[in-house]
Amino acid sequence: MRRNYQIPFSVAKDYHCCIVKTEKIREMAQFSADYQPQRRRGNGWRAHILKALADRGLSEEAFASELVARALDDASPQAGRIMAEILARLAPLSKSAMPLVEIQFPAGATATQRADAIIDGIATGHVPADIGVAMVSAISTRMAIFETEQLATRLAALEAIVERTRAS
Repeated sequence: MRRNYQIPFSVAKDYHCCIVKTEKIREMAQFSADYQPQRRRGNGWRAHILKALADRGLSEEAFASELVARALDDASPQAGRIMAEILARLAPLSKSAMPLVEIQFPAGATATQRADAIIDGIATGHVPADIGVAMVSAISTRMAIFETEQLATRLAALEAIVERTRAS
């Protein structure tokens, strides 16, 4: 059954106003030579620091030289912290990366056989321990998902049998 509703004029007027505003916003969102952000992005911190050094008559090289001199000064209370910062820049800690590892699984291997092959690779040194643990964990998670799917399928089949038995 279809009903026709009368929309009060004030609501219709507001709706039209919303449409016009939306179109104006959409039009303004298009970047062009005429429409550019009022506040442009300024210089980054590096530029500010370099300008401050130049204002004091120092170059990057002179600043680095002064920094190393302070780091090597035993009398300076900040020497240790400065040296730590310098070393962090010269030799940063390497980020962990997962290397490419190839493991030969037997054809048609079960999850247990695959996990055993990975553990053997860890024991022989062909697979890094952290990578091996991640791989075994992935296999374990996959098997848990598979078991849950199998149980859900079997439960649905049993429920269907029960429903058919009740219906007859």
